[in-house]
Amino acid sequence: MLNSYIVTGSYRVAAAVLALDFAKGIGAVLLARAIGGEDFAHGAVGGVCAILGHNFPLWLSFRGGRGLAAAAGVFSILAWPAVALWGALWGVGRLLLRDVNVANAAASVVTLVLAETLPPGAVAMAAGAAPTGEFRLFALAAFSVVIVKHVAPVRAYIVERRAARGRPAGQA
Repeated sequence: MLNSYIVTGSYRVAAAVLALDFAKGIGAVLLARAIGGEDFAHGAVGGVCAILGHNFPLWLSFRGGRGLAAAAGVFSILAWPAVALWGALWGVGRLLLRDVNVANAAASVVTLVLAETLPPGAVAMAAGAAPTGEFRLFALAAFSVVIVKHVAPVRAYIVERRAARGRPAGQA
């Protein structure tokens, strides 16, 4: 969505891209469940595939988006509290870090760490009826795909911050 705004300068286009990417995630989960069954695992596999396909599309030489809107659509069906948690963490990260991509990455990492380390009862609240182990595996796969696409922007942010402080990029 951010890239579509940067390219077009239009909030309408950015909102439309956001809505379509979100719907792509929802559609993938629903389609996977319709084909394979209503259980969590089928929806999770379909969702992770949607995020992978969004981030690494064959027809764009594997150069796609960062997967957040598609992931939000997937999580909205499979574990909507994770979307709310991610959104709150993103808001805090955006205020503190003043960079959208770094806030995206930070919120994704923290949400993933919480999904992997919270007690099973807390995970069950976030994942609904999903078995804890399946949810944790799904969260690891989904957030890993999202986080991988944020490495370069985070690296650029760090280099920029170091340069602003008058330090060369190679020094600690």
